Amino acid sequence: MAKKELNRKEYERIRKMDHKTMEDYFRSVYEAGVSAGREEERELSDWKTKRLVQDAAALTT
Repeated sequence: MAKKELNRKEYERIRKMDHKTMEDYFRSVYEAGVSAGREEERELSDWKTKRLVQDAAALTT
């Protein structure tokens, strides 16, 4: 997951936003983070499942 840092130009743009625009902006940032977290969790879950299957196969042989 790529980390996005806030630079000075972006900070100034956000600081000048009205309430509604700022709310929409941070909602989109939040939703992007949730989406990225779900994708990362899905990948981790797939990895764990594969690992459990490999471990189980190793135990039975």
